[in-house]
Amino acid sequence: MLLLVLLLVLLLVLLLVLLLVLLLVLPSCLYLAAARARADALCLSLSVLRSYIAIEGGSFFDATLRGFFGYHAPVQWLGDKAAQEQLDAALHNKDTPRGFIGSLRNLRTPFGLATLNSTAAGLSISLQK
Repeated sequence: MLLLVLLLVLLLVLLLVLLLVLLLVLPSCLYLAAARARADALCLSLSVLRSYIAIEGGSFFDATLRGFFGYHAPVQWLGDKAAQEQLDAALHNKDTPRGFIGSLRNLRTPFGLATLNSTAAGLSISLQK
């Protein structure tokens, strides 16, 4: 009988120690989990911001290339036509003046680097030598 009482007391003490450990450790684990969730959310928002900036930078270049210089590269370049003919075909309304005089150099094409020129007479494109 005494042995049974001692075992019950020992079991009760172990349960109390376990409960005390849970009460002391669990809040810190929850705090760390919440902090980790906030850190993950911050990393996610920075990643989304980085992607947004990258997309917007690309959109600005695309707007400049298409809007100002009228360059609309085809989805697939044809191998049976001459390079200059295909580059000229990529210019939209090339005889229409754009309202400014300028050039865009080092435009990468399948034929090599090209220069786009905007003049009072319209647009022209030529491969760099």
